[in-house]
Order: sequence, then structure tokens, then C-alpha cells
Amino acid sequence: MDRVGAALKQTWWAPLAALLVVSNAATGVVILLNEQNPGSLVGGSLFLVGAVAMAAGLLIREGARTVASGLILFGAFWGLPIVWLVVPPLLALAVGVGVFRDGITPRASHAAAVR
Repeated sequence: MDRVGAALKQTWWAPLAALLVVSNAATGVVILLNEQNPGSLVGGSLFLVGAVAMAAGLLIREGARTVASGLILFGAFWGLPIVWLVVPPLLALAVGVGVFRDGITPRASHAAAVR
């Protein structure tokens, strides 16, 4: 639990990303349970994969910043297609801006500590 708390406190957008993880996971489950066609199976699965990728990115961001940022952006992308829900696309945009604003490369202090 300490690791999750630390992941959510690392930047201003991390709690928004956590909300998006829950939203994408819930959307994926609802699609998989309610739709009966192959396209929905693929779509629901992609929402779930995006949620898992974003959660993993949040948890490993301090150690592998570039890879984690890519996972977070991949997961955030899946919040954009559901524009009729309004909030997930706004969360996805905020998370994307936050990741790019913080930079996807390691911080200088982190890079110095690794050396």
C-alpha cells in the first residue's frame, strides 16, 4: 500500500491518472459483459490493457521513467474515445499534458543518483 500511496503523490496528475485507470477498467468490463460481438471483445480488452498499462506505469515511474511514461500515455489514450462520458477524455488530456510537461526523460537528480 505504501508503494501505491507514493505513486499517487509523485506529481499533480497522478491522482487523475488513478481515476482514469478505474474509469478505463470499468469501461472495459462493462463493454465485455454487455456486448456480444467480436469488435466489442477487442475494444473492451483494449480498455482493460490500457488500464493495466497505466497502473503499471504509475507504479514503476520512479525507477524507469521513460518506459513508465510511455505506459501511462498508452493507457491514457483509451480515455479519449469515450467522449460522450465527458470526464474520461478530460482526465486523459490532463494526464497526457502532465506527462509531457514533467518530461518523459529522467530528472537530472534521478540520473545523478543512478550513476
